[in-house]
Amino acid sequence: MSLRENHGLDFLFFSDCIPSGFAPNAIVYPSTLKDICKLASNALGTPVYISSAKKLCDLRPIYGEIFRKYLTGYDFWGYGDIDVIYGNLTKYLEQAQFSRADIISFRKGWLSGSLTLCRNAPHVISLFRKSPYWQDILRNPDCILYDELGGMFYRERLDGVPLERINAKYGSFSALVGEAENKSEIRVFRNDWACEHLHIGQRLIRNRRKLYDTRTEQEWAYYHMVIDKRRFFQCDISKMPSGCFYITATGLYNEDDFSSWRYPLISAQRYSLGLFKMAKRKLQYRLK
Repeated sequence: MSLRENHGLDFLFFSDCIPSGFAPNAIVYPSTLKDICKLASNALGTPVYISSAKKLCDLRPIYGEIFRKYLTGYDFWGYGDIDVIYGNLTKYLEQAQFSRADIISFRKGWLSGSLTLCRNAPHVISLFRKSPYWQDILRNPDCILYDELGGMFYRERLDGVPLERINAKYGSFSALVGEAENKSEIRVFRNDWACEHLHIGQRLIRNRRKLYDTRTEQEWAYYHMVIDKRRFFQCDISKMPSGCFYITATGLYNEDDFSSWRYPLISAQRYSLGLFKMAKRKLQYRLK
């Protein structure tokens, strides 16, 4: 639903598990990892082996070259996650000076893996080649999170450590873009427009116009489940809400459930189950 309502934007899926036809602006190209390895190898002129879907994160800065033939006619290309619910993206792209920026990130501290857009221009598409490690990154079978910080350096970055002082073995696309920006080679727009964590009691509402906090009325470009899905977040797919719905730390709720006596019971059940799962994971980690 959040794809359908972002008119003027196309979402391209290269996947073997996403059905066609769920949104008119969602274009699905049936592909396996083997297909993408072949496509990347041909585009880059070097053998590419992708051991897992997670490793695709490291290839994101190269998507402009890998998928070049699919991007003809587009002003921008980009990459993002699928565990997101979009608000009104067009509004934020206009605020980001869409016509002038070369790269748009929805996080300030680093290029957001959940959504980053790049101008469909040669100097942006080929930017990844400025890294002396880009072929080493392709050869490394492990995902190193190159598209963001080149590793789990988020706490350091949030504490204000500059990108150039982040000690990532192969560097990161965030650092590479920052260096190019400092040399005035590209123009970058960054802002914290993604909601990536909800506290207990915090509520978002998604209607056909926008995504916003019900208490503060702060609007967001999208909600990313990256943290909440590991805790209390659940959703009954058979009762997937449509139109207007609510998002809390315990999941998605349609208007009827949210305004009835059922909501506190369902929410409490999900919260209790989440606590049990978190405790179980912590115990298993300690036993290792």
